[in-house]
Amino acid sequence: MFSSVPTNWNDPTIFLMKPLLTLFLYSVFLASSFGFEQAHSELDQILGTHVDSGLVDYEAIHESPEQLNQYLASVAKVTTQEFEQWSRDEQLAFLINVYNAATLHLIVAHYPTSSIKQIPDQWDLEHIALFGGMVSLNNVEHELIRARFDDARAHYALVCAALSCPPLRAEAYVASKLDAQLDDQGTIFFSQANKNFVSDDGTLHLSPILNWFTEDFVDSESELASYAKKWLPKEAASKIDPEKPVQFTFYDWGLNQKGAVTAETAPSGIQAKILTGLQFIDNLGTIKAVVYGLAYIGLSLAFVSAGMLTIAGGFFFGPVWGTVIVSLVSTTAAALAFLISRYLARGFIEKRIEGNEKFAAVDRAVGREGWKIVGLTRLSPLFPFVFLNYAYGLTKVKFPHYVLASWLTMLPGTIVYVWIGSLAKNLTTIAAGGGAGSTPKLILSIIGIAATFAVTAYVTKLARKALNEKVGADEVREDGGDSVPSPS
Repeated sequence: MFSSVPTNWNDPTIFLMKPLLTLFLYSVFLASSFGFEQAHSELDQILGTHVDSGLVDYEAIHESPEQLNQYLASVAKVTTQEFEQWSRDEQLAFLINVYNAATLHLIVAHYPTSSIKQIPDQWDLEHIALFGGMVSLNNVEHELIRARFDDARAHYALVCAALSCPPLRAEAYVASKLDAQLDDQGTIFFSQANKNFVSDDGTLHLSPILNWFTEDFVDSESELASYAKKWLPKEAASKIDPEKPVQFTFYDWGLNQKGAVTAETAPSGIQAKILTGLQFIDNLGTIKAVVYGLAYIGLSLAFVSAGMLTIAGGFFFGPVWGTVIVSLVSTTAAALAFLISRYLARGFIEKRIEGNEKFAAVDRAVGREGWKIVGLTRLSPLFPFVFLNYAYGLTKVKFPHYVLASWLTMLPGTIVYVWIGSLAKNLTTIAAGGGAGSTPKLILSIIGIAATFAVTAYVTKLARKALNEKVGADEVREDGGDSVPSPS
């Protein structure tokens, strides 16, 4: 069957085919020698085009995912045998790139989404074709990277599409400069004060990444401060008080997408705890509004400021439904605190102030025209919402008047703050005051200042009037008369 094949290498046909045959054999040789393209050029182009300052243009990748799909297809062709022949740095760079590319693909496949946490089984979903099988992000991170490579710096390169992750690099990782790339990632990550910082009192605040994977960085948590000093900017590192325990910052799972706004410093203390709770609520389904309402009422009764909670209402439910829900729960919280104060604390307070004519006179004045004072104080920033709720329960203002005046005068502020919250792109910006500029807040401040002056003047006038009436009546009685003529 091969008799028709020319055997004379001097034949013109064979002579003309020699260059093509040589090129083919050379290509086969290169493919067998080098296999996977270690420059990761396709991923490098994607990242260079669609990543800016760690934020990703997911919409653009979603509209044209072909290049990302091609890269992942080339990843899928790598065999275990081929992978094992690579150098250590080639292996680690490959796996980091696989993780980051697969995360991009996961987000794009579910786009639009505001968080990777909104994707079911996000880290356990076996959607990555690798080494002849299907694996998950958890498999790549924990079983392939953490288990095989003793290099904590990999945590600074793995990006799970969250704002509190280390920033996504605008280039692929390659073996020839992997060490420098990982060092640079660590320096950038620790210089971001919204993730790692030292407070004025010397307390070191670190990303939860160093809490979740402490054993990858140090032998014990007590060594984290020493470890962090090597990475933090010199000025911040010099302020660390070694006697103070390390604190961990709030982890914002908001999507690291183009246009996202982040706070300059990480929320801490009660703010971080509230944001963690709000993050939990944000991932709830149909019961989100109920849980949010209960949390709002509970925190208000516990004297926790309602500002962040009100803004979060806009973030969760939008400007219209957010206003309805926040108005309902804030008025309910105000009413409950009033009733608690009136029926559980009023008697105690009355005994304590018994004989104090000035307080009694003011109390009577508030009782007569309390709804006006309630309205003015609700508009003033000098009278905190949670304080007024209990304070008015100690006065003689009528409950229906109190509730109606509270609802009406809180409504304008509720509308503005809910609207501000509806513009927020992630939870961290809620702690920073929401997603709007300074103009709406300035207007509210002006209204609040005016209301402060008004309520001060009005209460002073009522108190003086009530005291004068009381003093006049006492003077009449001292003269042996009566403040009101007796019937004959």
